[in-house]
Amino acid sequence: MAVHKAGFLSLLLLFGIFLLLSELEYADAKACTRNCNPRIRYGRCPKSGNKKFSLGCTNCCAGSLGCNYYSANGTFICEGESEIKVETIETEVETMVEPNKICPRNCDPKIRYGRCPKSGNKKFNVGCTNCCAARKGCNYFSANGTFVCEGETETKVEIIETKVEMRK
Repeated sequence: MAVHKAGFLSLLLLFGIFLLLSELEYADAKACTRNCNPRIRYGRCPKSGNKKFSLGCTNCCAGSLGCNYYSANGTFICEGESEIKVETIETEVETMVEPNKICPRNCDPKIRYGRCPKSGNKKFNVGCTNCCAARKGCNYFSANGTFVCEGETETKVEIIETKVEMRK
């Protein structure tokens, strides 16, 4: 029993060290206060053609480096101090091709997982679905592996790109 406890504690320690090291990447990030500067009403950045953009809550420290921030009457307040990097995140979104199709909203308690030929017949867990709303071309099974049905709804998958600004 002591061996199991020691092994568990070792894994827990290793996991803690991993989490700590993963956070170190951000240790060199500029530490800015979370206070809003109430005088800042809008900003202008050269990289976006110096177009005026309105702001919610920011301060000079958290503002983007190279961007200038102004009061409501146009008085210069400060230049932003934080380096911002923009990352693009891709998300797959599945939508129905048949928007007028009406399926019941109830979950079929027999359906536990599915397999789709398009994705190499890999098993995927199903949260709440029923045969009508399930993806056409995919087969759905119960917990003990019994075939329940083939999905009936035609879907398409689109990739949506979202740009996210992060302080360096």
